Amino acid sequence: MNRTTITFKKEKVTLVFGTWVMGQLLKRGYKLTEIQEEIQKNPFEFLTLLFYLAAVNGHQDKDLSAFNQDDFYDWLDYNGGIAGEEVTRITNVFFVSIVGDNPKKEGEDTGKKPKPAKRL
Repeated sequence: MNRTTITFKKEKVTLVFGTWVMGQLLKRGYKLTEIQEEIQKNPFEFLTLLFYLAAVNGHQDKDLSAFNQDDFYDWLDYNGGIAGEEVTRITNVFFVSIVGDNPKKEGEDTGKKPKPAKRL
């Protein structure tokens, strides 16, 4: 399970990617083998759904009504759209969760770029 924190409506919200989010995507008709294609077809719809589900997954009760997917459209716009740095960072956290490269520490943000190694 990979997670990261965002500021959403002036509050810190934890996005959690994992099997629950993947199950919800499958329930909605998405195929795991076609995630890249779905993002390319309509990145606005897919990313807002993805971030909404990840926020619900991070919520204590996994309550779908705890957030509104439509609010994530505004969040997406506020953060530079689909090519924004924050959106790209979070999308990377999601993709890391799919390939199974879990963080070494619980709660570690896997969307951050590693520091370059020092050259001698």
